[in-house]
Amino acid sequence: MTIREVLAIIGKEFNDEQILWGVGGSIMLNYYGLAENPRDIDLVIALADVERADTILSKLGRKQDRMPDSLYETEHFLEYVIQGVDVDIMAGLNIIHEAGIYSFEFDAQSVTKKMTISEVEIPLTSLEDWYVIYQLLGNREAKVERIETHLLSSRLVDKDLLERALTGNLPKYVKSRVETLLASLST
Repeated sequence: MTIREVLAIIGKEFNDEQILWGVGGSIMLNYYGLAENPRDIDLVIALADVERADTILSKLGRKQDRMPDSLYETEHFLEYVIQGVDVDIMAGLNIIHEAGIYSFEFDAQSVTKKMTISEVEIPLTSLEDWYVIYQLLGNREAKVERIETHLLSSRLVDKDLLERALTGNLPKYVKSRVETLLASLST
């Protein structure tokens, strides 16, 4: 099965259960033409829905044991293999950085686009949120630059999401870069 087929199966199940979710990572970047050949599925789930999502994904595939990662203090980071495809879910995403912890606020506002696969609506998390997240993860500068270039050239930016991120605990270099982007979009 392809990644898209697995995503459609997950999407149908999540949508039927009215789970608040969104696709991030390489599939979201691929939608905008900013990444090629996604190799896994990264999903962000509302904290209130994580148990139902876990039940669904555990029925669809095999839940994996996960080793702790010092970069994250995420409340729920679960991994599955479904039809040979790696699927990660994050709920309560918290990223540790040199100035503390950034808590990604995932809600309905975080879903800014939708795509359709096999007649299943697939919500996509925002480029704006991943612009911030990738800066915090380190070793993702190429992705950050591609997103930044896209946001500047399209000028279709949800400034509210960037401003919301600025209210979070971000290191100075990330705040500065987000503020510079916002200033560039205002000219």
